[in-house]
Amino acid sequence: MDDNEGKEGMFKWSLSGEDIVIQFQHILQGDQLVATYKTETLPDGTTQQIQILEWAKKGDKLLNDVGIQQISTTIYSFLNRSVFLSNLTEARAMQLARDLLLTVNKKLFLDHEAFGLKESDYEHIITELEELVIPSLFRPVDEGERRFFTKTSSENRQIITTDKSGIGASSGLFGGFTGK
Repeated sequence: MDDNEGKEGMFKWSLSGEDIVIQFQHILQGDQLVATYKTETLPDGTTQQIQILEWAKKGDKLLNDVGIQQISTTIYSFLNRSVFLSNLTEARAMQLARDLLLTVNKKLFLDHEAFGLKESDYEHIITELEELVIPSLFRPVDEGERRFFTKTSSENRQIITTDKSGIGASSGLFGGFTGK
């Protein structure tokens, strides 16, 4: 994979709410992140320890498959590229967060039997929603996400110009200054 493909992938990932929805689905399925460690030997002979995070089944499902699908679809409808690339005011982001909480709350209340929701799990679901999902709605406040992408893109497009004598041509970042 070349550098441009990596950057393109980063932009697509950053503009997607899919990773947040997937994490939330794991929580609804009763999974927890578990850290394992692996020791790796580097070419110079030194070793380093690498942490690997994986989802593991640790508890009972908070909702059945129907409930997980319905709630995930609702969350995903709020976390999309249009929202992330918007120039939201903090008040508008608060309104979106409120709307999402009210929509999920209403679905859980009206369909609690169809979703297999136990009363004791309701607060856990809302807390996870507030801590994991809601903060992502504040990414576009004051062009936050758009400003990040504009800055990143412009930094990647910087071009070193050369004069007609060729000084600086293919001589590195500081070649025009050092003459090397």
